[in-house]
Amino acid sequence: MNKSAFTPNRPLHILDIDNLLGDPTATDTQVINDCLGQYRAHTGYQKGDHVVVGTGCNALHVYAVQSCWPAVQYVRRSGPDGADFALIEQALIALDRGRYSHFILGSGDGRFADLYDEITAHGYPVFVASRPSALSWKLRQRAGENLIYLPEIAESVGHLRGMV
Repeated sequence: MNKSAFTPNRPLHILDIDNLLGDPTATDTQVINDCLGQYRAHTGYQKGDHVVVGTGCNALHVYAVQSCWPAVQYVRRSGPDGADFALIEQALIALDRGRYSHFILGSGDGRFADLYDEITAHGYPVFVASRPSALSWKLRQRAGENLIYLPEIAESVGHLRGMV
């Protein structure tokens, strides 16, 4: 384990917003704000937590997402799964520096299963926050009791519009 002598009691949020939204081109800020609000509420996000958000390179989508949560770190990379690779890279850098007490992975994408294994192999707890419909069996198996279910987008949108 490569933890520093002082590890603050704060998490690193690794957030795959495209997976949580279920649409890497979404530009409806009401839907994006609701998704991010649900994420923050269910994961216990607190001011001062470090958040890294990965998103694709669709300019309108990126602008909409960044306008909904401007005070966090954003990473982007072009190509299929480019944002996922950028997030994984940032998480591994953070893991090596040992500055966080635990990690919260905001994605259900099975691509992050190896990252989950790497982080836990270094002795850090990992929590997975995902919508049930977007959660891969790989992450579901690994997370066990460290699984945080987020509301489905349709439920959230319906609630916003008074339909649920």
